[in-house]
Amino acid sequence: MRHNYLSEVFCYEVRLWIVIPQDLQKLEVVIGDKKTEIIFKGDNFESLNTELIWQSIPQSKTNGIWVFIDRDIEADESAEVLYRYISKNYPKQKIIFALDKTSLDWNRLQKDGFNLIDFNSYKFPLIAKKANKIISSHADQYFLRYFKKCHFIFLQHGIIKDDLSSWLNPKHINLFNVSTKNEFNSIVNDGNRYKFGKKEVKLLGLPRHDRLLLNSQKIAKIRQILIMPTWRRYLKIDDSEEKFIQSHYFLKWTSLLKNKQLQEITAINHYSILFFPHINARENFNKYFSIPDYIKQNGRDCGQSLSNLFCESSLMITDYSSVAFEMAYLKKPVLYYQFDEEDFFNLEYHSGQRGYFDYRKDGFGPVVTTEEELLKELEVLLQNDCKVGEPYQSNIENTFEFRDGKCCERVYRAILELDDDS
Repeated sequence: MRHNYLSEVFCYEVRLWIVIPQDLQKLEVVIGDKKTEIIFKGDNFESLNTELIWQSIPQSKTNGIWVFIDRDIEADESAEVLYRYISKNYPKQKIIFALDKTSLDWNRLQKDGFNLIDFNSYKFPLIAKKANKIISSHADQYFLRYFKKCHFIFLQHGIIKDDLSSWLNPKHINLFNVSTKNEFNSIVNDGNRYKFGKKEVKLLGLPRHDRLLLNSQKIAKIRQILIMPTWRRYLKIDDSEEKFIQSHYFLKWTSLLKNKQLQEITAINHYSILFFPHINARENFNKYFSIPDYIKQNGRDCGQSLSNLFCESSLMITDYSSVAFEMAYLKKPVLYYQFDEEDFFNLEYHSGQRGYFDYRKDGFGPVVTTEEELLKELEVLLQNDCKVGEPYQSNIENTFEFRDGKCCERVYRAILELDDDS
């Protein structure tokens, strides 16, 4: 691992896994002739009683409870997809899905026979204590804090393209799922900032890509443009109305949505527009997006799967969101509107730093920084029936490791291997 001070390398850290025999009573580490300090659960030891280590390791129980969660307030991601797969193909496995009972997805999952637990109920912490696995598309502390002695399987919220090491390194992840070779290498290769290696990180594919592939064969593409911006860290969910509506983020996206030329271009080419704000905006600031009537907004009000929207749409406009990979998985073009590209990778703006992914070199469509450029590129794409040209076509073809519909099975097998790993 590389540790930087400002922009320079300060030091390198070497990380490795060692085998501790079960009959070993005391662990000491000696480098040269010097006994080194062992830090365990925040405390420092010159020698460590191995009983403490064994007590902290999740017990291998083939009949233990597996708890699945996407977000506390929303499902429809890889945890839901993997839950469905295991429920259908491995019904003897004890599984439970955690979700806020007020979520728009609760009734839908209940009708589908999900074994649901209300995330905000008094029962949830009790279930968490008994769990053998926590399986989630996210890695947020608000739910991980309930799982103390448990394998954490990080399914992933999307494809990691930026450097998220400062956010993920504090997490104890037993199985870290990735979907592309570049993503895998950016995490496990020497000289990066991640603490994870090949023991934890596995190239298996996103479970939700199995659903995306299946749905794409059933759902017809329509002439629809999907606009999906990501969030900005400097915007807090408890911000005042005034701060939000004066933000660069709000002003830029509102300006685009109200642009008369956007309406003219889409009308002439017979396309509709669906604006899908980030979940943080939908929950707290949606009412401030006063957009023209011809633009539809927020496609999940009735519990519709976001996967369906990707399959329906012909083109996506985003800024930096990893949902661009979903469109690329379906071999559809993307327009990147990056009006704040000089500031975005400041940690005040975003939870990550610039990573291996170069939007101009590796992306799935043109990168623009002004509204005028965006509308020009959009017009070209619409006039060409949203056909993907080079180099974007090659990027799309070469990005993903799997398009075989077997991501769920690979992830399931990798989860089972955690109990066999001594």
